[in-house]
Amino acid sequence: MQLLDLRPKLDTTSQAFFRFRRIGPDRTLITNLEGRWMVLSDEGFTRFATGALEDGSPLKAELADKNFLRQGWDETAAREALARRKSFLGYGPNLHVMVITLRCNETCVYCHASRADMDATHTDMTKETAEQSVDLALSSTSPGITIEFQGGEPLVNFEVLKHIVHYAKEKNEAIGKTLEFTLVTNLALMDDEKLDFLLDHKVQICTSIDGPKDLHDKQRKLPTLSSYDAVSHWIPKINQAYTDRG
Repeated sequence: MQLLDLRPKLDTTSQAFFRFRRIGPDRTLITNLEGRWMVLSDEGFTRFATGALEDGSPLKAELADKNFLRQGWDETAAREALARRKSFLGYGPNLHVMVITLRCNETCVYCHASRADMDATHTDMTKETAEQSVDLALSSTSPGITIEFQGGEPLVNFEVLKHIVHYAKEKNEAIGKTLEFTLVTNLALMDDEKLDFLLDHKVQICTSIDGPKDLHDKQRKLPTLSSYDAVSHWIPKINQAYTDRG
């Protein structure tokens, strides 16, 4: 038995390049390389795909305005829109992760960071290496640079973290990039002095909670203390400090 093909016979002489996907009953999404999109009814999509659009209809006018039709296709607008969408291809890396120590005060069961004991000071990044890392990051062709502090637990080597922030800001004065800092921390070593420095320099703070206290403490082991209590103490305090500073 021959099955009836209900798909519209595509007329490639009337449409510009497009992609389409069925997203629900009587709803088909069409997109183009410029990032334009429309959601068409079955009837509208059939008229579009088969080249049966009525002159002067609102559907044809909108399709033309969004560069879905060959007739009146705006090459300049398409080129400029595509260049904007792909402009990141001309930039170098913008995220630069700096592992400033492998030492960590917690022993997570799923640790992937080659954790070192707290007395393994030889795993700390030196100020000389830190400056070389900043120089490399700021040499990127990206107009925006984010330096992210990781570990181990980066608060263990807080003096080098502070040095990187000061050095990067000073170097960037002559370069003029958009410069941001982020910190990935378990918060167990946080104190008011460290927090004030981080907030003063707009360092964005990232942490994790695995779930309820028993689960968090089981997976993120902190000798003699509850890692959950540490993180749950600092999260609201940090959020309040952000609010107070506007």
